[in-house]
Amino acid sequence: MRRLRQFLGFAGRSVLLTLDDLPEDFAPRTAKKPTAFVLNLRSVESWPIPSALTKRLQEYPSHSLKYSVAMSFYHSASKRFFGSTWMGFKQSPPKKSDVLLVNEVVYWNSSIVDPNCFAVLELVATEVDDSSGVVMGQYGCGWSMLQPFGDTGVKDISLENKLGEEGYQPLKVYSGTPRKLRFLTKEDFYRLDEISVSGCRVRYRLNTHERLAKMLKSAPLFEENELVGAADPIGGLEMSKVKFPDERGIIKGPILGGEAFGSKKNWQMTPSLRPGLAPNFTMTLKKLAVTIPDRDNFER
Repeated sequence: MRRLRQFLGFAGRSVLLTLDDLPEDFAPRTAKKPTAFVLNLRSVESWPIPSALTKRLQEYPSHSLKYSVAMSFYHSASKRFFGSTWMGFKQSPPKKSDVLLVNEVVYWNSSIVDPNCFAVLELVATEVDDSSGVVMGQYGCGWSMLQPFGDTGVKDISLENKLGEEGYQPLKVYSGTPRKLRFLTKEDFYRLDEISVSGCRVRYRLNTHERLAKMLKSAPLFEENELVGAADPIGGLEMSKVKFPDERGIIKGPILGGEAFGSKKNWQMTPSLRPGLAPNFTMTLKKLAVTIPDRDNFER
């Protein structure tokens, strides 16, 4: 059963939404050479909880919340999401601080260079019945977006000299859920500050990753615009290990990974700088027999 769950989790990643059916003059602009990216999500400050969810928790004191960050891509011209949807690790809210250490690293590869395409983040709260462990529901607590595509100012991770706390940038969070994007007009995008959540920020760092792009050119282990977390298993990668100081613990497998460092109360995650492929091996088959059921009818 454990292996089945692992396979289903791996297979679920490959579901991608494409924009291939859009007319050529309406589709996102692309480059001949794809660019690999890595997004480091450091923390969320002053995580907002909808008032309706607060009332529900008061009605059900045996229920609690787990926080996570989800990510997807959005094309504003066609008002459509594309690529895959990635969901981060669900963790308990901070007890003595208004800052949630997310410390997630997300990788992807894309040929898109269109400013009408965005990376969209959603703050998700999962309601859990503590007595049974059953998930009672998931709620959007806010969303944010950034524009990585075609931004020539993004530095490659190998050239990044600010891997400490000072290297992270703040990102505003807006009320509601990303589904609101489908109803926004062009003018609404200039008025997003009107729905921003006061005091709430996502701190992040975005880089390109030339080494990852070269590796994927020789071995395309995942699709373009597919989001891959640091701990997501990818067949064909070398074995890596990440020791997370939080509830995740030690994760080992064919993962892109990264490096976690710092104390349990204040730690950081840096991306993998040199991802590698699994070693080649030779498979020899001896005395191989192929059986074709009902062969006579099959060959008619």
